[in-house]
Amino acid sequence: MITKDAKLQSIPKRNIIIVLIVVVVYVLIFTSLAFVIVQVGGITSQMSKQSLTIWKIVSIPLLLYTLSTPWRWQKRIIARANQPNLHDRQILGMLIFFCFVPFTAPLIYGLVLLFWGLSLTEFYYFAALSVVGALAWSVYNLRKN
Repeated sequence: MITKDAKLQSIPKRNIIIVLIVVVVYVLIFTSLAFVIVQVGGITSQMSKQSLTIWKIVSIPLLLYTLSTPWRWQKRIIARANQPNLHDRQILGMLIFFCFVPFTAPLIYGLVLLFWGLSLTEFYYFAALSVVGALAWSVYNLRKN
């Protein structure tokens, strides 16, 4: 007899890998675009260095909160992913909302700060946080399977 707890074990591997790959692709696209924009010289910021520093400091707790979202919602994600008669598209849609969006959020924060005067190197840190967050969550969930 299968108990309810035994059924709620994991998210399908295929969906985890899809989320990870899409996050990496988005990061590559956005970092390439940011590099091209900076090289062309298309960014002129009117923000002071002091204001930019304040926004960088504000972004740290926001980044931590956003990247922790898939971890905080882990049980709900697993419960929903293991519902009977749930199609793969529905699971993938749920993972996009609960995982893809939080993992790409640091990339978007960095992009906004880049347009406000953040250096390209610092933007790469934001992009790396997106990949590292997605990779850590994916490896954790793939090892559970």
